[in-house]
Amino acid sequence: MSPSKPQPLPIQIRHRPFTVAEARDMGVSQSRLRANDLEQPYRGVRCARREMRTAESAQNQAGSPSETPKSKRLYTAVTHRARQYLPLMKPGLAFSHLTAAIIWGLPLPLSMIASALEPDGLDVAAAATLSRPRHRGIRSRRMPPTAHVYTLGDLPVCDVRTTWRMLADVPNHSDADLVAVGDFLVCRAELRADGRQPFAGPRELIEWAGSLSGRNCRRMRQVARLVRDGSQSPMESLTRLLLLEAGVPEPELNADIYDRAGGHLARADLLYRVQRVIPEFDGDQHRTSRAQHARDRERLKALRNEGYEVVQADLRTLTDVRAGQEFVAEVERALVQRGMCR
Repeated sequence: MSPSKPQPLPIQIRHRPFTVAEARDMGVSQSRLRANDLEQPYRGVRCARREMRTAESAQNQAGSPSETPKSKRLYTAVTHRARQYLPLMKPGLAFSHLTAAIIWGLPLPLSMIASALEPDGLDVAAAATLSRPRHRGIRSRRMPPTAHVYTLGDLPVCDVRTTWRMLADVPNHSDADLVAVGDFLVCRAELRADGRQPFAGPRELIEWAGSLSGRNCRRMRQVARLVRDGSQSPMESLTRLLLLEAGVPEPELNADIYDRAGGHLARADLLYRVQRVIPEFDGDQHRTSRAQHARDRERLKALRNEGYEVVQADLRTLTDVRAGQEFVAEVERALVQRGMCR
């Protein structure tokens, strides 16, 4: 005889995570709560295995995950785990630190993009009036008194500026990683794939960082001064910072280039207009799309025909010291050959 199908749960909890106490108050038996069609993601929490994934697919509009495959995968995994924890989230609790950054769709640190590193739990911050949560898989934090809580989709998270500051406490976040997050926050809508308005302007972030006190305030002031509007991706930001750290003058960002007849030729990630030198980060798009590869080749040909020199960086440039030095030296050589004085 085949096992009997579990009795349907009450409609109020059928399509979302719920606490055992909530279900018991609705008359659900202990044996029903032990059925194998339910997950137990946290102590005292249950959710239907199939229904949880259906519900989250409709809710995954919280942030705007940055473009790397790992960013998208982590966004899906973290928002899934966060929704499973929602029944235990009292008022005054909010997702924070790296968890909040992923929900907001902020760029991941380079060390995480380029390696197998992944978050090993959720960050949850508590207001000063609450005790900090104590559950397996939860990193308990204390919420700063200046923090504000926003609801993204159905997830309570610390405001984006507080989250940015919190990342200074997260291991593997370099100053360059924090600048890349700042660039993301100020990036104007016309440069964003989702068309979203910037969270703030560069001057606003400098003034906000200047108002901070306490932990990491000096570091955030230094980082804020390096934030620029015009960086379309974190890899562009990191490429720019690699040049600046080596003493190379600051380039224009996402600058339009026109041919001799006045027609639009291209938009350069980074541009030294007078010297006609274009450093740029070469992503993986051409490896996954023949059409993109063909467009990239035509673009490079057109730029070189107009007298521009393109110097390309890749992920190895940003993660390997020697490769980074070689890239900087190639950019410097091109600039000097084209008349820039060092």
